[in-house]
Amino acid sequence: MINIELTDNTIEYDGYTLYQIKAINPYKHNKVYKDILGGYIDKTSIIADNAWIEKDAKVYNCCVITGNTRIGEDVIVNNYSTVTDSTIEDKAIITNDSHIQDNSTIECGSIVDNSTVKDNSIVRGNNFIKNSIISDKSSVFFNSTVIDSKIHNTGIFGDNTIINSIISNSEIKNSVIKNNCIVDKSIVIKTIIEDNCTVSNSRFPSRPSPYKLYNCKNDKNDDPEYHICIIKDNTTILNSVILYGNIIADNSTIKDEKIKNEYIFNNTRVNYHTAKIKMMELKADTDSAINYQYHY
Repeated sequence: MINIELTDNTIEYDGYTLYQIKAINPYKHNKVYKDILGGYIDKTSIIADNAWIEKDAKVYNCCVITGNTRIGEDVIVNNYSTVTDSTIEDKAIITNDSHIQDNSTIECGSIVDNSTVKDNSIVRGNNFIKNSIISDKSSVFFNSTVIDSKIHNTGIFGDNTIINSIISNSEIKNSVIKNNCIVDKSIVIKTIIEDNCTVSNSRFPSRPSPYKLYNCKNDKNDDPEYHICIIKDNTTILNSVILYGNIIADNSTIKDEKIKNEYIFNNTRVNYHTAKIKMMELKADTDSAINYQYHY
């Protein structure tokens, strides 16, 4: 059912002529009353059912807005995107064949590009989602980037970067996960996981390490104080607790362990200086891997 009509009020935006909409029937879901003016759409887009777009929102280039959807002020939906039974608010952008559905929410300046957000998921707070699927009550909050990935039943909170990975049933905070990694049933905090790693049923640090990142207590020339964990290069972590200041890399496997301040390469424990050399051999960013510091 169509509850809106196009008015003669037009604006030019991004090369399109957009028409301001007007409600022709009241509907309670979005507290819309007859004859109230809303946002702007072009003639290639459709708004149907109880969907409504607020003043200054813009919908154009073959988009479809249906169900009990609310598009808030200053939102942009464009380029073959669809929104069904969901809420888009506060300067969010839905673009390039993206699909928001199943009572999901996108807000606070987040950008969703060629992606699907569904199943009561939430994307909130200046996030960038591209070529990805966010599903099953997942949450992506505050300045995170998710590219070429699948996020399932997972919470992602604060300054994360996730690229080309699959994450399910987990909680991710302040971390980097990239390059064909899989994380399942884990808590990952302040950790870098990259390059074909698998993490399952494991837990990573929840606060900065009170320890140095080297084993030799008398070596005062090396002064990294607080560090994250580095997991990389075909490493597998299973059923383990990975505490502070670890580097685990180069085809290592950790299973049923609790470790901290360890440097493990190809299943061999090494000292700090050897770890530094090996990280350079693996073409890692030594500054971030060895000397990464958190400032509180």
